[in-house]
Parts: sequence; structure tokens; C-alpha cells
Amino acid sequence: MTDLYIISGFLGAGKTTLIQTMASSVFQGQKIVVIENDFGEAGIDASFLTSCEITVTSMNSGCICCSMSGDFYKAIGQIVKEYQPDVILVEPSGVGKLSDIVKACLKQKELVEIKRCITVVDIRRFDKYKENYGEFFVDQIRYGDLILISHLEGNSGEIEETLDKIRECNQEARIEADFWDSIPAEVFRT
Repeated sequence: MTDLYIISGFLGAGKTTLIQTMASSVFQGQKIVVIENDFGEAGIDASFLTSCEITVTSMNSGCICCSMSGDFYKAIGQIVKEYQPDVILVEPSGVGKLSDIVKACLKQKELVEIKRCITVVDIRRFDKYKENYGEFFVDQIRYGDLILISHLEGNSGEIEETLDKIRECNQEARIEADFWDSIPAEVFRT
């Protein structure tokens, strides 16, 4: 069984940086495949790929959670069979609904086990994204079981206020407002 992690968040929140942090600290020595929804977002740096055992596949002809869900479901099966990874990290487009991505991944539950649904929230843009993207933004928070606050530097006064707003959307999730390399690896694995 392959462990699967979904890392959602809007453009610029820090998903790619988080994936790099997790690959080098949490999953060190494991075979990792990253599925990117290359929808105008910057990909993982090629020099980083050589330092870790990572394979990246891109789905760039549509959003994973929309028209691509059938292809995405098939891609998971193909990736497990072809690469036999220990871990799959799914990085959907920022405007994808996390709930739909989870449903698509559950269709392959005989091959993969969803370990974490991580949502990266940019503290600087919380209100703007909630106002402009409403349902999509709230869905990512509501269905995340681990929510990481990014761009904390110089925003200490906003942290508690943002945490309260996140808890209004999701009272069950674990929320971490710390630099990612300071968060114990067990937080990501459980």
C-alpha cells in the first residue's frame, strides 16, 4: 500500500516549498512521486529532484478535481504500478476543491492510503482569498486534517485572528503556525 498525501492551497501559499521540506526531512530515503496539477504554477526545481529520490508527473490539461478526475484516478493506478513509490504527494491546482480530490483518490483505496490532507494557508491573503474564492477556499480548509499557516514573518498579530477564522471552518483539524522544518515529522505522518 502506498501512502498518499494531498497538499492543497492557493497559488503562492507555499505548497512546493512544503513538498521540498517534507521530501528532505519527513520522507528522507523513501521513493516519492509528486503529481502536480501544472495549472500555471511553478514546478519543483530540477536541482532539488536530483538530491532526493523524487519523480514528478504533471497533469496540465485541466484541473485534477474537475474534468481530469477520470484521468487522475487512472494516473494514480499507473503511477503505483510503474514506479512502486513509498509515497505519493498530490499538489492540485490552487482553485481545486479538496473534497473532490479526496473522492478521486478514494477510488484507488486498494492501492493507496490517504495519510494526510494538508492545506497551506497564506496568512497575508486569508481574507482576500475567502472573499474572492469563497467556496473553493473554505472547502480546502474544511477538508484539511492538517492546516499549515505560511508567511508568518512579521505577521504575529494576525496569527491568533487567522487561527480563529480557520477554526470557524474546521474545528477538527490540527493547525500548525510554525516554520515547517520546525514541525516534528510525526505530525505529517499521523
